[in-house]
Amino acid sequence: MLGIGSLYFYYRVIFSPRFLRDYDVKNIEIPEFEGVQIISPEDFKNIKAQLENVPVLAFLRTLKPPESWKPFFFTTANNMEIPNTIRPTDLYKMVETVHRYLLEAERSGVKGIVLVEGLEYLRIHNEFPSIAKMMSTVRDYIISNKGALIVVIDKNALDEREYMLLRRILE
Repeated sequence: MLGIGSLYFYYRVIFSPRFLRDYDVKNIEIPEFEGVQIISPEDFKNIKAQLENVPVLAFLRTLKPPESWKPFFFTTANNMEIPNTIRPTDLYKMVETVHRYLLEAERSGVKGIVLVEGLEYLRIHNEFPSIAKMMSTVRDYIISNKGALIVVIDKNALDEREYMLLRRILE
């Protein structure tokens, strides 16, 4: 059993995604984003242009991210057929991925920037308290690793109470 456990963890380390492998981290110019920003879908277009050449960890519903981003897509499709996908009910995978990305960014001396677009879609598949807990944990990782979190959300997609609670949790 010990041998199987060792092989499993060795496999996880060797085949886990490396977020900054393809980047010359010494030459990356990262815009001055700090903490948590909650933006509208219209503002997302401007932010996307600013972060076009930055290794952003992005959780998206849209399928056209910049090439420099490390995107993960929310989908209910079979994960084996489409690479870099996360089922909308697997919120823990998102938290785990953010944590690994931020640790790698810190080791590389780069500010980690995480972008989340599609909370409305997650809300369809999850209860709001689960999403709020997940986003709170992501925020804590961001703050403790001096990174940046950009959350794209349409104010009208959630009811007013949920939107205000989410803002309060993230700010």
